Amino acid sequence: MVIGFVAMLPLAGAQQNQENGADIIKLNTGGAMAEVTFPHHAHQNVVNDCNACHSVFPMTPGIIREKITLQELRKQQVMHGTCLECHKAMKNAGDATGPVVCNQCHIR
Repeated sequence: MVIGFVAMLPLAGAQQNQENGADIIKLNTGGAMAEVTFPHHAHQNVVNDCNACHSVFPMTPGIIREKITLQELRKQQVMHGTCLECHKAMKNAGDATGPVVCNQCHIR
């Protein structure tokens, strides 16, 4: 399930705690697309498996930016892969899901 993530770099997280991370994470695309507001805790409650995303990058604040800078993680690798795959699979199964098209995440 984990294939892709972010052309988006974490900018800030609100209500961070060591165990669960930030409630909301702002992800900057670093390009023409608008920033993404990622509801981290909402995903934790639905996915119930931290490794669904964190097998690609550790649970460390700022790690996405660092991994992209070190060319150990490609821009968009997780969000455009993992997230979209999961959302589309849920949609195909008839379940409630999150965004499946660009402007539903990249909101101006």
